[in-house]
Amino acid sequence: KTGFWLFIGDGWYSTGILFLWPLILFLTFDSYVTYGGLLTIALLLQSIGYLVFGSIIDKGKAQAIYRLGLVFAALALIGRAAFAFTIVSVIFFDLLYAIINSFYYSSLGVALYNSSRKSENPLWFQYFAENGWDIGAFSITFLAAIVAYFGISIRWAFAITPLGLIIVWSIFKRHYYSEREEIRKHLG
Repeated sequence: KTGFWLFIGDGWYSTGILFLWPLILFLTFDSYVTYGGLLTIALLLQSIGYLVFGSIIDKGKAQAIYRLGLVFAALALIGRAAFAFTIVSVIFFDLLYAIINSFYYSSLGVALYNSSRKSENPLWFQYFAENGWDIGAFSITFLAAIVAYFGISIRWAFAITPLGLIIVWSIFKRHYYSEREEIRKHLG
């Protein structure tokens, strides 16, 4: 159950980021050069963020990082949907997103790995987690298609991408709470 719901939320969120946002960028600027340049800047910033925040998580600070990551990711997504209409604003929100996304994906990996390891059958855990991701991805993509069909900007479908983060947050909260209780039991 944990992996399934965790990945429904992540599928919703990630597909909004990985599919809808690039589509919005291209439709907004209508230039391959601008589009490629903005994606390159975003990938570079994310790579640096993963290195920095991954080492912080390795030092045992994952719980603080996931909270910050979820809150700021939601703000970055809403900012992208509502205010990113110029190259400068896109770069600003991509910078914010790159930093915050490093928090998010690093924490997601920790939660997934630990939950899978603790499950009765890690193979089935991963199988159902991946099915959850597919459902989340299909849901946001289908919603965007409906919105586009009715002639509404797909930015509105992108604006509800943070709903996936709410699902992920509720699973993270339970994961880290149970992990904390487990540590308390071992320490006495």
